[in-house]
Amino acid sequence: MDEKSSSDVPEVVVDSISSFQPSPFQQPVLKEPDLVTILEGKPLTTEQLEQEQDLGRENLDDSRSYEAPSEQTPLMRSTETNRSTDFHSLTTSQASLFIPSVQFSLYSSRGHDFSHQSRKGSFIDKHSGSVNSACSEIPGYSYSVSILAKIAEDGQASAVLTLWNVINMIQGSGGVLGIPYAISLGGFPALVIILLVGLMTNFTGVLLIDCLYKTSAKTGLRKKVRTSYAEIAASVWGPFGGKLVDFMIVSTCYCTSILLVMMLGSSVMSIFKGVVHVNITEWCLICTCLLLPLVFIRKLHILAWLSMLAVLALIICILVIIGHSIGEWSSWSLHNIPNFNLEKLPVAVGIVVFGYSGHSVFPGIQGSMQEPKKFNKVTYTSFSIVTFCKFILGLFGCLLYGTATQPLVTLNLNQNTALNIFAAVLVIINVYFSYPLNMFVTTETLDILCLPKLPMCEKGRRCHIAWLIASRSVLVFITFAIAIAVPNFGLLMGIFGSVLGACLSFIFPCIFHLKLKWKDLRWYTITAEIAVVVFGVVAGILGLVYSSIALKDL
Repeated sequence: MDEKSSSDVPEVVVDSISSFQPSPFQQPVLKEPDLVTILEGKPLTTEQLEQEQDLGRENLDDSRSYEAPSEQTPLMRSTETNRSTDFHSLTTSQASLFIPSVQFSLYSSRGHDFSHQSRKGSFIDKHSGSVNSACSEIPGYSYSVSILAKIAEDGQASAVLTLWNVINMIQGSGGVLGIPYAISLGGFPALVIILLVGLMTNFTGVLLIDCLYKTSAKTGLRKKVRTSYAEIAASVWGPFGGKLVDFMIVSTCYCTSILLVMMLGSSVMSIFKGVVHVNITEWCLICTCLLLPLVFIRKLHILAWLSMLAVLALIICILVIIGHSIGEWSSWSLHNIPNFNLEKLPVAVGIVVFGYSGHSVFPGIQGSMQEPKKFNKVTYTSFSIVTFCKFILGLFGCLLYGTATQPLVTLNLNQNTALNIFAAVLVIINVYFSYPLNMFVTTETLDILCLPKLPMCEKGRRCHIAWLIASRSVLVFITFAIAIAVPNFGLLMGIFGSVLGACLSFIFPCIFHLKLKWKDLRWYTITAEIAVVVFGVVAGILGLVYSSIALKDL
């Protein structure tokens, strides 16, 4: 075997973005042929493995997208895997049970260099923020670190764990609880849209994962050459593409934080309505102040538990709403579902699309699997379950409440005091414990971009605490300001879905796949992908326009 292909590679282990340390460079690397897709269906021989490693230093037919093998490709994984169950030393696969977003990987966060040549790695010194070239001379080393931890390539996640992750990412608290309102706007066509969007986002999720791989012209192996959504974008559009996807991912997290503030204020107000005379603006301000301490949490194990509580609360809340709707079946009426309305349907589409915006973490979740080849089956199952739940929730809710359906469906339970309080408490738990993770993505990204330019504010310096307090406070209270300035939860969600959701879930995956895989695609696949792009563009533009008009009318 070539000497360079068996070189030791470093493993970077991170607990949070501010405290990552490179471990000792001498780590054994294990090549696992069973983790590579063989197109011919034959076992992978030692000779093929050696040949594939040799090809890692060659520029094949697609120099733009090829990267040298690293510990993050299925061919090479560290044998020293942390399997501890202690939350203070979670592996990324274990943590992803509680934090699916652990697999976010920002292209621009650590000075990636996606040149058209095979690249060499580096890491950022945690004190100075400068690039350390100690890794640059290690053959085959490829740097890619997520904002929470190293990309989950430890291969410990089972199919069941992956199923849990994908379901959590595509249900979303604000998205799923706003589905009945979307039906009340769009009528029966909106029910069809739920099924259509579920089908298309499942399709684009599979396309996105396919973009991570490249088939070797010589060995016929399908090898992983990218690890994140941003890297795919960088392969197609260069550094601008990677940074654009980064911006949209972080924007989605921040926009979700805005919606969470609105949900929290409305839910608290519904509990104390008639008892305490406080308007929605004052409640949102009080809730924002209560949320502020959470943004200073930077420990992975704490965020993990909080996120787990949020997910469980949301699941129980969905079951409560469906159960209540079934219990009130005698009040159902088909006349409660409005007729087609061209002006309101695009808003409904935007709300539905926002509820399926989980593609940004699919590459990381797939990379954490024990058997990555099962990801497509897991995706089909996940989208089927979530789409069914959203369809039932939207249909039952609208049959019961009709055009009186609130943007946050739990607010329709005011007639039943006990049930209203219980559902509101579940929403409060979900929001309160979901908020820190979404803001963590935003605040840590801000640190990455700004601290290298502000040496006095870096960790360990005298102004670091002042920076943390000021930056976190400003970001949190901006979410409050936007939530108050745009008081309609449903319309704001429609705008976010029309812009960010349409790009990340429909347009970008198809464009990237067409660019990277054009020569291997059949005509009907190309037609389907172009159709999805057209749908995303049209739905996005119409949703943005009509949501903005509706907000202006308010």
